[in-house]
Amino acid sequence: MGGPDVVSAAIEFAVGAQQCLQGEAAAALPPCPAHGEALVPRRMHAGAEWRCPEGDVSCPVGKYTETLWPPPAGTAPEPRLVADRLRRRSLAFLSLVVEAGDGRPLVRVRLTEGADQAGFARAVDPLNLEVTGWVPPPKTVRTDSDVGEGAPPYRALTYLGGFGQLARLAGRLHGPAPGGDADVVVEVANGTLVPVRLLPDHRVGEPGGALLLDAQGRPFARVGDNVVCAGGARHTAVLNEEAVFVAWEIRAVAKEGASGSDP
Repeated sequence: MGGPDVVSAAIEFAVGAQQCLQGEAAAALPPCPAHGEALVPRRMHAGAEWRCPEGDVSCPVGKYTETLWPPPAGTAPEPRLVADRLRRRSLAFLSLVVEAGDGRPLVRVRLTEGADQAGFARAVDPLNLEVTGWVPPPKTVRTDSDVGEGAPPYRALTYLGGFGQLARLAGRLHGPAPGGDADVVVEVANGTLVPVRLLPDHRVGEPGGALLLDAQGRPFARVGDNVVCAGGARHTAVLNEEAVFVAWEIRAVAKEGASGSDP
């Protein structure tokens, strides 16, 4: 966008986006929580702000959802509103449900052991908070297996943290493209190169050595090794941007007759 500075460019972008979205939705966007009219981007001393034409509601650009809190008395907010509020405060949760309750609405969450329960309570105030379960924190396990019975041995890095997708991606291991959004690349049977992001703790090796190391720095896999990843493709909201396969496990599978020792 144009403009002599960042604030002017942000306002120009906001105006263009607002006009486009209002036409698509046939509604005032973003609506003023008090009056329902569309907020207007304006340059203020502190930077760019959304301001109501009535003059009594404003918020910094990018902080609109903060103006929606707390929810009106007697109403239960959408779970997405609560989830976004928690994420903006770097409060990670495993699951979240919002219930109307008898008095104040109730937020039920499952948390990782060691999570800041007091921080969650402050973030959802004036709603009530209930922790429905505590889950051990994620960890990475390395397995060096000689499975026997004619099956080839393998090495595996597995992320134990509740990642749910279970698709299979198999091929040859390659290094990532410079600046790409991937830890490694897997070449599948038809020659397609699939970028892969690894959830397990790992390190990238130096040129000329193992491409992939475990978290302790031990060699795990080299360029050209046969690997099998378990996970799923995470698509992006950006048009024409490539999807990345997010793997919660990667196995380096030895060729038939090869040993299962470190590369």
